[in-house]
Amino acid sequence: MQANYASEPRNGTTSGPELARHLQEAAVGVQVAPTLWIDGGIYASYIGLEGWTSADNPTYTRSFVAEFSPYYLSGLKATWQATSRISAQLHVTNGWQNISEDNRSKAIGTRIDVAVTPTTTLTYANFLGNERPSGERGALRVFNQVMAKGTLPSGTEWQGQIDVGAQQECRWYGAVVIARHPLSSRAALVGRVERYTDPDQVIVATALADGFVANGASLGLDVALDGGVRWRSEVRAVRASDELFPVGSGTQSTTLNRAVTTSLAFAF
Repeated sequence: MQANYASEPRNGTTSGPELARHLQEAAVGVQVAPTLWIDGGIYASYIGLEGWTSADNPTYTRSFVAEFSPYYLSGLKATWQATSRISAQLHVTNGWQNISEDNRSKAIGTRIDVAVTPTTTLTYANFLGNERPSGERGALRVFNQVMAKGTLPSGTEWQGQIDVGAQQECRWYGAVVIARHPLSSRAALVGRVERYTDPDQVIVATALADGFVANGASLGLDVALDGGVRWRSEVRAVRASDELFPVGSGTQSTTLNRAVTTSLAFAF
């Protein structure tokens, strides 16, 4: 929570990361028509296919496109179930992952989900807003993403995502493909390949000449144990175009980062 809210804007005497880190979600909603809901408050982001709760994602660690787009938003949203296969959302928010407002502009965003078949869904989402704080010259951020997910006859679950963003003359891109294949009723193998390119450092500030440009891959094993326990292990490697990753506790850096992670999750 402290990491997710570290950059929360300070506006007045009460807002900021110290307060925001206690508010994971706080929203209320009302059904104004049989197929239309209006919600307001602090809620999970509509952007992307992954959230910040690892147990709910296909891979234990989160992809670049998830980490570098909003996990939460604050504002109002309307959700319309147009048909049994099509749903649409409209959002008016304070901005790109912030609870407190840091300028006089609001951001807007939309999302459309289409169930193409009983096992395949296509999604489009966007975001438009001025993400410069008060006192600085405004800059419109335009963000688009296309997503798809589904299940193969073999039981393999897959999902893919492409993000394209622009702010003034700067551009960034991200893409990920994830597949989860069941080995048995209790075990599954999960793989991922991904790329993220932000040379102008709009989203990821590195202070290096190439900005953040990296490719990654991971392989994981998920095992469901008795008592609602889930054991997840993952090997991940990321290679960047510049020396982004620290080596130990010293001052040296490298282009390659490797990690092995294992965890237990308890569901009650």
